[in-house]
Amino acid sequence: MLDKSRLDRVLLDRALLDRALLDRAPLDRVLLDRAMLDKSRLDRVLLDRALLDRAPLDRVLLDRALLDRVLLDRVLLDRVLLDRAPLDRVLLDRVLLDRALLDRAPLDRAPLDRLLLDRVLLDRVLLDRARLDRVLLDRVLLDRALLDRVLRDRARLDRVLLDRALLDRARLDRVLLGKALT
Repeated sequence: MLDKSRLDRVLLDRALLDRALLDRAPLDRVLLDRAMLDKSRLDRVLLDRALLDRAPLDRVLLDRALLDRVLLDRVLLDRVLLDRAPLDRVLLDRVLLDRALLDRAPLDRAPLDRLLLDRVLLDRVLLDRARLDRVLLDRVLLDRALLDRVLRDRARLDRVLLDRALLDRARLDRVLLGKALT
């Protein structure tokens, strides 16, 4: 009688466990689908709000950054090249003008003045380019800071949704366990 009682208890426990697993599978699917749907809607709302709050150029950069960070780097590189080209043209025009004025100087002073002027022009070019590079670097760092903030906010949102899903699953497990015991 004792062995039969133990066997019955084992079979009953196994039956309850099987029933709990069968009941849990559809509910897990429902919770997973609901979590994915809520996350998709919330991400869409946050993205729409971010796009509305930013300038047109920042909206394009943010949209591309969310798709691929490489695209953002390519856009920034193109902007650097476009901004740098006008300055290079101005510096070249200034060099040509200064050399034209120098050619009118007396012949004996021309070689020395040409060397001194070339060094001055080179220093001016490097100084102007350094200032431009600093401005472009600051703009790149600002754009990357905005992108990092967006990614960080999305990570926090994912953590909240995960915690909510785990809490809902824990509550469901408690309900199922209570039903199984009764």
